[in-house]
Amino acid sequence: MDSLHITKQLQAEWQEGGLSFRIMLVGESGLGKSTFTRALLRPYVPDHLLHKGNPEPICARTTEITEIVHRVDNEVYPVEFTIVDCPGYGDAIDCTPWIEGITSYVRDKFAAHYDESVKKSVPDRPGSDGLIHVCLYFITAHRLKGQDLEFMKRLEKHVNLVPVIAKADTMTLGERDAFRRQVLSELHVAGVNLFRSEEHTSE
Repeated sequence: MDSLHITKQLQAEWQEGGLSFRIMLVGESGLGKSTFTRALLRPYVPDHLLHKGNPEPICARTTEITEIVHRVDNEVYPVEFTIVDCPGYGDAIDCTPWIEGITSYVRDKFAAHYDESVKKSVPDRPGSDGLIHVCLYFITAHRLKGQDLEFMKRLEKHVNLVPVIAKADTMTLGERDAFRRQVLSELHVAGVNLFRSEEHTSE
């Protein structure tokens, strides 16, 4: 079947060039985005590179949009992970500059990809487009702020969006479930579309 032929062709391309996956982390300051990065990379990054004093920006508090790249080689094909760690917003009343800076970064990736695709007659290997493939948006436990709604409303037009309740271990199971439903309800009212891994997902 043609579909099987295409699958074999894709697998051959992946084995030769590998895959690339880019994850953006966004949210309020102090919610553990950098800690999440360390936890995600820990199985693949040597311990001494995860501690203070390392020149790589894995441990320091994020003050600007930072790309952390790590290549994972396995028996099938190599995978290149890029974590795009974004600075969190503070207590400023107007978070417009923060929102604009991050949305502009995502739009610039689209523009660069378009410019490159126009120049090339051969398409990029899967995942090497430089685009942000998914955005994990960290939400403060117990409280969904207006800044969060505004940002997600503007960003979901450009990237797959997945809200994450930060520090959920500070909530009881009942509180977590109720807050999750509240977040989904407010996002629905605000017209924010979220990434879903399946066509139909139970709430």
